[in-house]
Parts: sequence; C-alpha cells; structure tokens
Amino acid sequence: MIEYARIMEPNELKEFFDSIKKLSESKKTIADNYFYDNQELFVQAYYEYEELQINEYQKQKNEINQLYECWQKKICFGCSSKLKLIDSDYGKFWGCTNFRDKSKEHKNFSLNYEEIHNSRKKGVKVRINAHWATDILKKTNSKNKIKASQLLRMYEEIGIDDLRVKYGYKETIKSISGYVTAKKNSFKEELEIIEKLSKHFPKHKSQLGIRYKLESDIERVAIIDLILSDNKDVYVIEIKRSVYDIKQEQLKLYFKLMKYIMDDINDERNCLALFVVYNKQTYSFHNEEKYILYDHLKNIDSKKYLKTLFNENAEINGR
Repeated sequence: MIEYARIMEPNELKEFFDSIKKLSESKKTIADNYFYDNQELFVQAYYEYEELQINEYQKQKNEINQLYECWQKKICFGCSSKLKLIDSDYGKFWGCTNFRDKSKEHKNFSLNYEEIHNSRKKGVKVRINAHWATDILKKTNSKNKIKASQLLRMYEEIGIDDLRVKYGYKETIKSISGYVTAKKNSFKEELEIIEKLSKHFPKHKSQLGIRYKLESDIERVAIIDLILSDNKDVYVIEIKRSVYDIKQEQLKLYFKLMKYIMDDINDERNCLALFVVYNKQTYSFHNEEKYILYDHLKNIDSKKYLKTLFNENAEINGR
C-alpha cells in the first residue's frame, strides 16, 4: 500500500544525486584512512603474497629441471630406478623397471618428452592471480573495510608495483573492472535508447525521480529510466542490458507509483510498463519475462507501430 508518492523537483533530484556522490566520496576517504592506519600490515601482506608465488614458481621450475635430468639419464623420477623402453598397446614409452613397488611414485616418459619439456619450460612463470588484491584483503580481514580497486590505488600511492604488471601480465585494474566497464557501457546504451524512443512522443522524461513511502516502511526514492506519453498513453520504461538484469518487482513498483500519481491528479490515460533490453544476444531459461529488444525498435519510424509493440510487450497495464 502506497502512503504517498510525488514527482521530485529538478533541484530536489540534483540534491539526491549529490548526496549519493558525497556518500561515495566519504566511503573513499574512510577506506584511505583505514589503509594508512594499517599500512604496515598491507605492505607485509603484499610481500608475503609475492614470496608465495615466487616459491611456487621455483618449485615448478625445479621439478621441470629434475624431470628433464631424469629423462636424459633414463631413470625414474620417483625411485631413481632405470627406465626401459616399453612397447604397449597404446604405443612406445619409457617406463620404470621398478613399477611394481607401490611404496614409491613412478614416472613414465613419452618418446617426445623433449618437446613436452620445452613447452613446459616456456610456460612456467610467476603466477599472479587477477584477484590477488582481493586475496590480500581476505587474508588481512579487510574485505569489508576497503575495496580491491582502492587497495591497488593505495599501493600505487606509496610506490608499490602492481604485481601483475611486475610479472608480465596486464594491469590488475583492467582484469577486475568488468563491473565498472559494464556500468559505463550501460549508461551509453541507455542514452541511445532514450534518444531513439523520445523522438516519437510529444512528451518524454528520463531519470524521473519519485519520492514515496510504502505502508510500514521508510521514505524512499525511485528513479525511472524513461517516461513516454501522449494524449492517450503513458509508458513507464525500464532499460536493461540483458534479460538477466530484469527485476519484475522493480517494474511493478514503478508502475504502481506512476499510476498512484496519475490517479491523484485524475489523469485517465492508460498507464503501461515494460522492459526494453539493449543486448542483441538475449537468452532466458525461464521464458517468463516479457520485454522488447531494442534491436527490434531501432529502425521503426512509425509511432503507431512502436506503440503496438509496446502494448504487446507491456508487463503491466492500466486498462
């Protein structure tokens, strides 16, 4: 049950977004202070992590060298017994003559082991996980205090290298910033859809802020991606990158809020709500969601046909 809902004034909406920005900056300052308060701990954790990876690298390198030495001498890696050329149903290989002794591990070698060795030798290197910064946060029990991206930035500020760059990989931030990149792309896609659809309606409003309160709840703010309207219909549109981003309850709430506001001012136009999904390749294993692909709307110039598609794919309507 909605206690009240009203459209926010432009200055009110700006203040709301400013408050979110200030909160984000405040969290950044808190994270920075936390790092400097625990700088010695983070520096130690960094070098301990690096040492572990170097030790693992040396271990692999030594094993590869020892295996190759055994191959050259034709002795077993596990028990040092002599190897014998075996002709089996699966082909020829060098096998241990003491293979029946199960108390020790034995090692066979294929005839082309020279090639295998060279390939393995080229591939061995210091391995740095793309999420090494997160591993450090877990080890220092700091996961809820500072983000991996912030830790990377703070390491850079005090002159400590990005471990992945140090050992020949691409920058860590490029490996873990998928969410940030997706967010930027999502913003561009949303603008493209808004620009395209708004041309066909006399009235349109993007990023419509609604301040509302549900029964037995605190006051909240909803931001509707796009409202399109004419003298007959009002469309509440939520824009998503993928069908997997669809949240049915979100659209139902936005519809109810818009309908409440319209009823309050005796606006008798039809109110409909639908999802517009940007990505071309959209799959759903549920087949329950109703939505329309933006790709199907790109080349439509007829408002009448556009509204027909909207009406057919509207999740909720006020008729």
